[in-house]
Amino acid sequence: MMFISIVLYVLLSLFIKSYSYSEPHQLYYELSTHQFYLVRNNEYCAIAGDDHNSTVKYLGFNPEKTSYIDSIKKTTWNPNKKLRCPVSLTEYDEDYCSNYHLFCIDKFAILNDNLPIVKSVKPFGIYFNPSIIPFQGKLLMIRRTNKPFLEIMDTRLTNIKRFDGNYDADHPMSIYETDIRIFLKPNGNILLFISRYHHSWCCITEATRELVYNPSTDRYKLTDLTRLVYNEFPTINEKEKNWSPFIYKNEVYLVQKILPLFRVLKLQNSPIYNTTVYHDEIVPTMLLPVYSDSSCNKMKYTSGQSWDYGDIRGGTQAILIPGYGYLSFFHSNKVFCNEGNYSYKSYYMGAYIFSDTVPFKLLKISSQPIMSKDLTYDIKNGVQHGGIVFIIVFPMSYWLEDNTGKIIEGDVTIKPSTVVLSVGYNDETAKIVKLDFDVLIESLTDVNC
Repeated sequence: MMFISIVLYVLLSLFIKSYSYSEPHQLYYELSTHQFYLVRNNEYCAIAGDDHNSTVKYLGFNPEKTSYIDSIKKTTWNPNKKLRCPVSLTEYDEDYCSNYHLFCIDKFAILNDNLPIVKSVKPFGIYFNPSIIPFQGKLLMIRRTNKPFLEIMDTRLTNIKRFDGNYDADHPMSIYETDIRIFLKPNGNILLFISRYHHSWCCITEATRELVYNPSTDRYKLTDLTRLVYNEFPTINEKEKNWSPFIYKNEVYLVQKILPLFRVLKLQNSPIYNTTVYHDEIVPTMLLPVYSDSSCNKMKYTSGQSWDYGDIRGGTQAILIPGYGYLSFFHSNKVFCNEGNYSYKSYYMGAYIFSDTVPFKLLKISSQPIMSKDLTYDIKNGVQHGGIVFIIVFPMSYWLEDNTGKIIEGDVTIKPSTVVLSVGYNDETAKIVKLDFDVLIESLTDVNC
């Protein structure tokens, strides 16, 4: 057994040391021909079209930070035959609202050498924002309903059954408990992280419940809801939700903010206070210490490229992947078009990696949304609320698979091949999105923290 452990350790060490990230794209302008070029790893691609500046901005670069060269022929760079540079934007101009997300998909493909990050997208029934995690050789799920409850299924996402026969609940969950994330503690107990609305839907606070396992009865006990706050008790107008839990040294931590301030809180056995949230509503509240703060600047592209799809907010749990750090997924939203009496707002998702040592620091993050034509962003399928049409792609949780398709449960000790995301779609249904792990990692941008 000891020999096997040593071999695994050596192999893992070699894997960690051998991995290196590719250089990000740089933007160059050839003075002799007035031509833009994308350059990456000593390979280049010419950006054609009449309106160069418009095309360059479309790719997310800042033309003012372009590097200049006399002639591409005087360099040692070689043409990149895989990279498809855009010809122009005129082909999309006629119906900008409908075609906006084709821009985004093309942009991601261009900046990732046309390597497909999305392996597959499969519909997963009429489930509102389901969170799914591996659990004892199966998959455990909770979703947003009027009275949320747990469900268990096989690893093929079939044979779904209620799990509530396995636990007792003196304080059942309610309609006010939304977008619940399941998280497994090192001791085997199950944590539920909840976006808890309060009376009259006035405000949202992060909250938690725990399913405590009793080995003598082989059942779980669902605790009452506890509101989570940090530093001081917030006013009722503040909104806190979608915090991302992770394990560090067998304890639970939470990413409360990502950019421009990367903030981590520690979940511990703090005193619980009974506090008034709204009028006469008394809620048990736990005050969490701020464990780590790290102020981050914009992404570290020489060209000045950065995320341009709304404020970055929380999403999935974070999982430690040796050699990389903690991997998690976030969401954002942005009004991308106004047409007639309607505004069109999309939700986008991206990934980020932060360090596995204290103080926790953001290392890499998406500069472009994770998208594909199979992950439909059609405005015709949007959800209308008043004068706004929403297109919602909302990452709730994920798990990892090896190169045989087997789920990696527990601590990650091998390099993953696939990332499997549970994604809420348009507040009605769900999709299971499989990502290529290597392409995902290569797509992330350095962050200057």
